[in-house]
Amino acid sequence: MTTYPSVASGTDHSVAGAAASSDNARTAAALKFFNALNALSQAAPGSQAQRDALINDATAAAILAAQGAADQHGATVSPAPNTQGFHTSGPWVAGNLYVVIPTAPLLPIPEDPIPDDQEAPLWYAITRGRYIGVTLNNGLAINAVVGVRANNMKSYKTQALAISAFNEALHYRSAAVISV
Repeated sequence: MTTYPSVASGTDHSVAGAAASSDNARTAAALKFFNALNALSQAAPGSQAQRDALINDATAAAILAAQGAADQHGATVSPAPNTQGFHTSGPWVAGNLYVVIPTAPLLPIPEDPIPDDQEAPLWYAITRGRYIGVTLNNGLAINAVVGVRANNMKSYKTQALAISAFNEALHYRSAAVISV
């Protein structure tokens, strides 16, 4: 897995202009998210409480990054996924499927707690296919890659692992939307 740089505390406000300041805040929040994901992926098998705390840190950082993103008119971009159709622009979040390559790493979405007597659903990272993204829907994941040469789709036990794999493909520029 890719190791991302650590974030110094606070936000660098030395760049002039509100847009630059907003970009710095988003960048700092995104880096905090990746640091939390790194901690989660490198954590030794320990108590469930420790893993939950790491997941909560990553989710909180992602929500802050998405809420801090403002469009030109000052409207806050919602971190909630849109379940209708495919997307061509951000916010770049898990649960959405894209027909373009995201220009920034995917951010996690809040998950419902899973009862102890049930298995957690699998998350699917689609990095090369008709559309790409991270989803819980097995049918959409399979449909994205069937008939596509050099496709890539893999299942993961957690959202964090699927997002990490997807973002690593983005980082190495191996993600692709392939038309057939």
